[in-house]
Amino acid sequence: MNQEKTILSKLPKSNQKKLSKADIVYEFLLNGIINAKWLPGDRINDKEIAEHLGVNRLAAREALSRLIQNEVVEQEPWKGYHIREITEDDVQSMVEVRIALEELAMTLLLKKEPALQQKYFYRMRQIINESSYHLERNDHAKYMEIDFRFHELLYEASGNLMIAKIIATTRIATSIMRNLSMGKDIDEFIGAARASIQDHEQLLQALEAGNLTKACAILQEHLGKTFVGNILKHMVRNEK
Repeated sequence: MNQEKTILSKLPKSNQKKLSKADIVYEFLLNGIINAKWLPGDRINDKEIAEHLGVNRLAAREALSRLIQNEVVEQEPWKGYHIREITEDDVQSMVEVRIALEELAMTLLLKKEPALQQKYFYRMRQIINESSYHLERNDHAKYMEIDFRFHELLYEASGNLMIAKIIATTRIATSIMRNLSMGKDIDEFIGAARASIQDHEQLLQALEAGNLTKACAILQEHLGKTFVGNILKHMVRNEK
């Protein structure tokens, strides 16, 4: 069994009967990309995807075309489809936007009533604890799901729906970058995860103290240096 078929065998098929065939393929591919079954540069065989899901090849190509429009997949003549490579400019641009939006979200959160602030601080604490719980049990997929929820909660806590909408449009690209940042080695993953949990803990403590300046500095370090540094390190390694 080749690498492509191995990947396909590990991915869940959609149970949503009301979806079109192209939608089923799209959701299937999206799930695989978000959960690091395919990484930048990996090839996607439309014929094998169609056979695996029991749909026609046209549906697979329609789904892939949508991912091309979203700048997630690229198609090369005579070579087929592959996940688009992430560039350093992509990383820097994405992180600059996230930092700006998250700083705004924190600013808005600290203007809320104390009772509402405490409600979100409590939920953030729960997420940190859950992240640690799943990491210690080596459930890395669950850890990745829970860990990003910390940042999503910041957007929700701001009360600004536009922040959440903007972030939603970058969800796929953000997931690809997060997967790259964690590396392929288990020890690297655990080290990166523990560092992220520690950063989230320090960020929460700064917010609980009402210290926006410190919270922004921690966020800059967390995303602007650690996150970017991990991604670029693994990008260089993958190119070798």
